[in-house]
Amino acid sequence: MRQLAADWGVAHGTARTALAVLRTEGLVVGVPGTGTIVQKRGDQGAGARAREARGTGRIYPPGQYAKITAAELVPAPDEVAVGLGVDAGSEVIRRARVTYRTESDGSEIPQSASTSWFAGELAEQAPLLLERDRIVQGTFGYIEEMTGRTPVEVLEELRLSEAGSDEEFIFGVEPGAPIIRGENWLLDDEGDVIEYGQSVLRPDRTVSYRFRLDQGSGAEISTRPEPRPDPAARWHRR
Repeated sequence: MRQLAADWGVAHGTARTALAVLRTEGLVVGVPGTGTIVQKRGDQGAGARAREARGTGRIYPPGQYAKITAAELVPAPDEVAVGLGVDAGSEVIRRARVTYRTESDGSEIPQSASTSWFAGELAEQAPLLLERDRIVQGTFGYIEEMTGRTPVEVLEELRLSEAGSDEEFIFGVEPGAPIIRGENWLLDDEGDVIEYGQSVLRPDRTVSYRFRLDQGSGAEISTRPEPRPDPAARWHRR
């Protein structure tokens, strides 16, 4: 409580009231020996998936699975070059997937489409990234195993957008239907980008985050109008 009040510059009573409201709405929960944490609900974002993979070896929640639709070396598009901190047009690894949920009647409903981008140098160090087969330990664990680069931090940004032709085909939605677009950066312990990701989610998906409130202001939630600054500019590879 003291840390929360200090971080946000509010009185202890205000912090206590805010937490009470969040508990009532089921957004946070008290964990003995840990503190107050954001309640984990529904599907997870990139950061939560990374923690889940490192902690349990599982990548997706029960009832969901992914189909790898592309695994190839391609010239880096401009936005990907910026996201990874490489030269535009240089070779990068593109690994695309669609995630499905299996319903009780056996039908498969597409939940999200995402693309992971990696520097081309990983093609030799981690060749399975160029195969469409599932990587058992997940891409994070595989890259750490093959290169020694440990993922330690994730930044993820989400914004409301409109479906384009690809999303119309994958999700079966009308042109211009609302969807959620995301970008995420996975950083190693040197502060360099391991993976730059782009994702599209159905608007009925829930993205949840879990973090400690007793470790300072490690998470930031903000809203801002376009145009937005480049969040990865400070993470160009050294």
